[in-house]
Amino acid sequence: MDVDCDGASDSAGKSSNDPPGQGVTTFQDDMKKFGISDLDANLHSYIVFGNEDHSPKFKPQDQGMEPFSVMAVECNGKLEKPDGDHGHNDNDVLYIGYTGKDAVPGKNADWKAKKTEDFEDSIKSICDKLVAGLKA
Repeated sequence: MDVDCDGASDSAGKSSNDPPGQGVTTFQDDMKKFGISDLDANLHSYIVFGNEDHSPKFKPQDQGMEPFSVMAVECNGKLEKPDGDHGHNDNDVLYIGYTGKDAVPGKNADWKAKKTEDFEDSIKSICDKLVAGLKA
């Protein structure tokens, strides 16, 4: 799993160790409706999921995933928080992508949060509900 820290503040905080990091994301226009200029990897834990440029091609929207849907990433049987300089090399990464509009925090999220924990707290109820819906 490759980890990049693109977006606002790409050279500060936990994103400062991502040499190929870019100062913008392709989501700038989308983020304006939430009152911010762009995603910030130091605040918003986000995943760019899909592969339309290489083989095999995968477009999450074809499976019912909406842009900005909540996802969970498990590495080696546990949730991890890698940074821009530390990905995960083993072949044991599980991406859990939730489908439908209920998986999108939208305006309910605290996009203007000053700390990651505050942003994550703002989407916790959505995450908890989605996780509870998983069947063993």
